[in-house]
Amino acid sequence: MVNILRRVESGVQKAADAWKVGTSHFVSSYKIINNQIDNINTLLQLQRTSITTIYEDIRTRFMTEAKFKLLNEKTINDLSRPTLQVSEIDLLFVAVQQLLSGQLGLPQFLIPHKDLQIGHIPKALAFKFVPTRVALKDF
Repeated sequence: MVNILRRVESGVQKAADAWKVGTSHFVSSYKIINNQIDNINTLLQLQRTSITTIYEDIRTRFMTEAKFKLLNEKTINDLSRPTLQVSEIDLLFVAVQQLLSGQLGLPQFLIPHKDLQIGHIPKALAFKFVPTRVALKDF
């Protein structure tokens, strides 16, 4: 009977050792898998961060370019009118100098009386060049 009990005890001891080794392997594999999942989560977080950074960079560049285009368009619109006015002032200055020097060929500023009497010049000025008007009607 003692022999049988020793054999049972030995079998139980082997089973306990096998259980201990199996549990140790299971815990080790669980730790390895858990570590791999943590690494994957870290990589996903880095990917999310890099995608967010790339998105913000693209959005910032797009907004900057759109603002630059609007600023450029506004600047061109704002400067076109004064540029034309400076050009007209320069032409008027040249015309006055020509008039003072005795040259009378100034068709852009002097309109014949006949054209003014017909009336299409003031109408054309009022339609096409709103701020432009006939300054002196001496007919």
